Amino acid sequence: VVRVGAYVDLLSRLRDAAGEAMGAALGYAASVVQLLSGYLDIPVRYPVRCLGSRSVVCDPALSPAASNGALAEVKYPLYLDPHLKEKGQARVDAGIFLLNKDIEQLLNAHGLEAQGLGRSAALTNLSRLVGAWDD
Repeated sequence: VVRVGAYVDLLSRLRDAAGEAMGAALGYAASVVQLLSGYLDIPVRYPVRCLGSRSVVCDPALSPAASNGALAEVKYPLYLDPHLKEKGQARVDAGIFLLNKDIEQLLNAHGLEAQGLGRSAALTNLSRLVGAWDD
């Protein structure tokens, strides 16, 4: 007799493992961006807070929570929180977009163009940025 609950549990664990791997990979990417920004003395527009697989990208914008209209950092995760479902995925996508904008800024400072702005483009652009020193 096959238990459907066992398959649901297995799929849930696999999804969590994939989310952890994605968070770890993006955490490393964020760390590289932060280090290159410091080494090259180019402050990125969207500061990165490296916290391993729980890294975030900050957008210094008007915070909806600030009643006085003050600037506050809005943090976008570079990891998927399994408790937030679709809303969490949208925030992760926004975080990856902002991380890619930082990578694009570093590329442009060296006369290189970014290859795109999608989710997969961030790692491609980062590889291109790191590879620029091989030439």
